[in-house]
Amino acid sequence: MPAWEAGPETLALLRELFAWDGKVRQIIFDAVRGLTAEQLSRPVGFGKGSLLGILLHVYSAQLNWVTRRIWGQARQEVDTADLADPARLRAAWDDLDRTTERTLAELTPQQLNEVVEAPRTEPGTPPWRATRAQMLLHAGTHAIYHRSQIRRALKELGRELPELDYIFFA
Repeated sequence: MPAWEAGPETLALLRELFAWDGKVRQIIFDAVRGLTAEQLSRPVGFGKGSLLGILLHVYSAQLNWVTRRIWGQARQEVDTADLADPARLRAAWDDLDRTTERTLAELTPQQLNEVVEAPRTEPGTPPWRATRAQMLLHAGTHAIYHRSQIRRALKELGRELPELDYIFFA
């Protein structure tokens, strides 16, 4: 378990992390606008196979960690066919961001420090076991991990992104 105890400042930091990620994602979706289905699905040699694959993966991860795993529930499969259109994915993610905001507003420091076991999808693997704070920190930083892959895929499609580091949004 963590060497730190989550408190009100942890909630403030998590809110800031997810808010920054939401702002960055709007810039990413602005860059995606106008790309064809073929461009979105074009194979890349990294990440989750294509720009669309990476975006869907990051969306699914946030959805599952924030709405299911922090409560000890199993992962939910996302209907990727319904979200293959960037406008629909953006709208769904906007809804998810509002859910994330509500969740972070309602969680208490005590709940953040509770250890939760969440089932994994791989047969025979032990469940995830972490505090809610750790799970939410993972969900927030997971998007950052994939952001460079998104940037690279967009660059290969002739789209440039501005600086996305946190300090440019502070």
